[in-house]
Amino acid sequence: MRGELADLTARQPVPRWTRLLGEDPAVLQQFVDGLTAAHGVLLAPYRSQMESRLKADSTLRAGHFLHGGVERVLARLHPRQIRWESPVLSVTMASGIDADLHLAGQGLLLVPSVFGTDAPVIVPDAQPQPMLFYPASSDAPLPDLVRPRTGAAVTLAQLLGRTRAAILLTVADRAGCTTTELSTTAGVSVSTASEHATVLRQAGLITTTRHHKAVLHTMTPVGRALINTT
Repeated sequence: MRGELADLTARQPVPRWTRLLGEDPAVLQQFVDGLTAAHGVLLAPYRSQMESRLKADSTLRAGHFLHGGVERVLARLHPRQIRWESPVLSVTMASGIDADLHLAGQGLLLVPSVFGTDAPVIVPDAQPQPMLFYPASSDAPLPDLVRPRTGAAVTLAQLLGRTRAAILLTVADRAGCTTTELSTTAGVSVSTASEHATVLRQAGLITTTRHHKAVLHTMTPVGRALINTT
């Protein structure tokens, strides 16, 4: 903590009380208590929304990788602040730091973030490899790795109805699926599938994201919890 504070102080002005964080346990505890209180009010109530957005970003990047490899992933991370011109990745940070980071085979860990919505950040000394935090996008959803347990389909059908349960389980199994895929799996028209998806979305069980002309559906933490407890 002392080292990080020293580095920060060398780059920009900081409040005087921050100098006591590494020296006075009482000041440190007060600071931690304040962070805990702030987290409870500002972040905890929105955890599920943040998780959904981060998962949405991961699916978008996975799609870029499948269709264009690492080149497309890097080129589309955040074009205004992150530019890929092989073999150099240029990152414009809010700090204005101008420096070169040679990876020397370490690789670079890409980390989506819901904070700093327009300002990527590089942590060059992170272990086991440097990290690049970039603003998370919500253009597409992340594949959900949680599979329904045995018997979930029957129980959900009793709770939600057969068609709506089939649609929910389809979203769980094929995150990022379209409304057309839902209609095919459930054996109903696209308009009927859309109506059921709307009800599930309003209940907080799935999220729907528009990507170009497609409408993509993915599970929410609440939806996953429902499937895992049935």
